[in-house]
Amino acid sequence: MPDAPHPNPTTNPIIGFLRSFTPGGVGPMARASFSREMTSALLLPIAVTCAEGMVLSVLIKKGFIPSVALQAGKPVEAYDQLVALVTAAGPLAMLTSVLWARVFHGRDRVRSINMLQICVLLFIGGIMLMPVTQAGLFGLVALMLGARCCLTGIVTARTDVWRANYPPESRARISGRISMVTSLVVSATALAIGTIIDLPDDNALGRAIDTLPLMNEPVDRFRVVYAVAIAAGVFGVWSYGLIRWRGRALHVAKELDRSDDRLDRPGPRAMMGVLKNDAVYRRFMIAQFTLGLPNIAAAPIFVIALERTFTVSYTTSLSLVQTLPMIVPLFSIPVWSMLLDRMHIVRYRTYHSWFFVFANTLTAVGMLTGHLWVLFIARTLLGVAFGGGMLAWQLGHHDFAKRELASIYMGIHVTLTGVRGLIAPFIGVALFSGLPLWLVGEHAPELLRNGMGAWTFFLLAFIGLIGTLMFLRLNFQLRASGNSGLTPTR
Repeated sequence: MPDAPHPNPTTNPIIGFLRSFTPGGVGPMARASFSREMTSALLLPIAVTCAEGMVLSVLIKKGFIPSVALQAGKPVEAYDQLVALVTAAGPLAMLTSVLWARVFHGRDRVRSINMLQICVLLFIGGIMLMPVTQAGLFGLVALMLGARCCLTGIVTARTDVWRANYPPESRARISGRISMVTSLVVSATALAIGTIIDLPDDNALGRAIDTLPLMNEPVDRFRVVYAVAIAAGVFGVWSYGLIRWRGRALHVAKELDRSDDRLDRPGPRAMMGVLKNDAVYRRFMIAQFTLGLPNIAAAPIFVIALERTFTVSYTTSLSLVQTLPMIVPLFSIPVWSMLLDRMHIVRYRTYHSWFFVFANTLTAVGMLTGHLWVLFIARTLLGVAFGGGMLAWQLGHHDFAKRELASIYMGIHVTLTGVRGLIAPFIGVALFSGLPLWLVGEHAPELLRNGMGAWTFFLLAFIGLIGTLMFLRLNFQLRASGNSGLTPTR
């Protein structure tokens, strides 16, 4: 029996779309896993939002840093690189992917994911208790880095579960539905954090929250949402633990087989071997690195530029920084998933990459002209790009890898993203705000001392354009050579 639902041509398209989010919308072999994973996707991302770099960057830029800077007698600009570190936490944590690949080797992926989910909740609990002081600020950043490292492990392991539990012809669509629900939950949670903080003093709910412990600053209200998020996350962890990893015994046995010196043993040696032997994937990663560099660099400077250029509330800031770029994928993911199901990831990127270029270009226009509505358009385009990027991130490496090498290929991808996270945000802030005077001296050119400001986004758009052209060139060369690898293998 084919593992795919039988379409009913008489079904209303809207009803059919909504049904695709239920177990009845997937094939019989995937229903149990999909049901449990979808339940988890409704609950656990509430907690995951609390460790999102863009959410915490707004909280520390608007709430923590002004108080801490006043206490320390320093200008708020002195903490800009800390904003870069917070936004870089997700990509930076991906440097641990090599470690996770080795940890997961020969182990049940579902149980491993469950343990990491519990660790994430513990880290978020620590963030919730951090005071608005310099020690609390640095403690918050450290706890967030811990949470993001665990989330990296979850992403690394989850791709094996998806490959085993969902058939190739519908894997992108199923993962797209899960990603859509995750995006909606993350967006709603971020908006809830901003709304709670922005409640006026004469609001009954606001007054009630302010009577709770640890409520000394307006930003402290975020703790209430964090407490609710942790409680929801507990049930999400429980639901995910019920998932069965199909083919677990055979997969684990192959990984533990030491009868020969196979390439599929995780670690730097295996990754270097793949990059050496798979020239197409190596070139794909170079193009991906070039495209991703400006996108990661743009994250902290958008938060900083928004606070400097406009006077907006927490709700507006979080709407632009987190909610809008995450809610738009609800509409773009279905289109991207259909596209990805029909073509190789290299060709897919030739369409998808342009949206990052346009988003950075419009961001520069909005910041330079002072028009907030332009930023809303730019962030909408970024959301369209994120929708396609979620699918490409989770599934694209399968177009290059055999099943037993999937973790290695994914490990390469996330490790290189970690390298970008290690350098891109800090370079972005230096380009935007300038370098410290102690480093360049008082007589250094103005560009080095004061930075490029909003013009930095034009530079980032140009770098993204170079990455897009690299994908176009690779796609053209593969098609010209008749490379059969352009056929999706997911």
